[in-house]
Amino acid sequence: MDNVIAVYNGSMEKGCWIRLKRLAHFLASRGCKVHLVVPLSFDVGTHKNLKKVSIREGQDDSLGINKTILAIKSALMARRLEKELGGPVISFDTRNGLSFLFPRTGALRHLFIRGETKYQAKYNEPYLYGLFIRITDGLVKLRADSVVYNNLFSMRRDSSLLARSMPFITRISNDSNALAQCRFKRNNQDFTMGYCGQLSQRKNVEFLVQAFLLVREQFPATLIIKGNWEEHGWTKKYLDKNSYPDIAFSSWDGNVDDFYREIDLFVLPSLFDDFSNAAVDAITQGIPVLLSNTGGSPEMVENNGKLLFDLNDGQASLAERIEYAMINYQEMCREVGGLAAKYTFSWEEEVFAYLRFVHNAKESGLTGDKCKKGNDQPLIR
Repeated sequence: MDNVIAVYNGSMEKGCWIRLKRLAHFLASRGCKVHLVVPLSFDVGTHKNLKKVSIREGQDDSLGINKTILAIKSALMARRLEKELGGPVISFDTRNGLSFLFPRTGALRHLFIRGETKYQAKYNEPYLYGLFIRITDGLVKLRADSVVYNNLFSMRRDSSLLARSMPFITRISNDSNALAQCRFKRNNQDFTMGYCGQLSQRKNVEFLVQAFLLVREQFPATLIIKGNWEEHGWTKKYLDKNSYPDIAFSSWDGNVDDFYREIDLFVLPSLFDDFSNAAVDAITQGIPVLLSNTGGSPEMVENNGKLLFDLNDGQASLAERIEYAMINYQEMCREVGGLAAKYTFSWEEEVFAYLRFVHNAKESGLTGDKCKKGNDQPLIR
């Protein structure tokens, strides 16, 4: 793996970009020459083995025409590099893997599934671009040589589709850089709950706000929301400190240590989340969590019903679950404490091991179907 090509044209604030950037620097530190195909505005950091390949992006538009053009331009650049360098191509989600649709050059194509395209298209993207990524989603998956999932739910969801192309498949869950620890008591006199991450419609954060207001009628409590709140109109009415003195919005600045120190409970109300980085960090630090039972969240907490809630039960039900966590805080700490060390491995190390495994398997003439164990592809962890 002398040359590695990685493609990304999403948001710099998303966890998948932070993770891809970490992986790029890790691969560079291992002697790989990494070519990052990203929009011109992106900061990729510096390393002697890391090269930024810039794609000029247009202004945002209501239909997503410029986002579609950016995706196509990124694919054309990745294709050119694939032909010139012959190195493996790494794509985070199918919308960054459009170069896979071109005829094969012999370079390995690794697809990392970091989210559900239909939810991304429906809730996060303008109409034309959303339609475009939904149409190409399955096609890109079928053209990948290997597919890496971060949860079993998504992996099983695609099993029938990928049975047609038989790529190498594995699951590597998200890790946490936080120090594993357990909590035994609340950090605050007034119970403080929090959410950290994107505030798009898919994240459903206003659902949490409404549940919090019900809690606040019965108990003193504070809600901290850390993310790109400035970009979302629904947040404006909650900025009024006279009406909502116990709700605090904090801008995304990349530093989340203070956020986790301040909260007693982390709540993830997403309509769908594959494997939330923010939730993993909370669990690792021993912070009790309540996660909507969608996507990979049940797997994250080993299907522990005390740490999950059903969005269909409404805000009042979530408020009751929060109140239970407040009253039975030590019990909730014990529930999450057993998971605290689960995510302290190195994701980059495991991905690197997997990439080498697939490279060596291909060199030996093996394919995904010949490396299967029972009904599953070989799992690194």
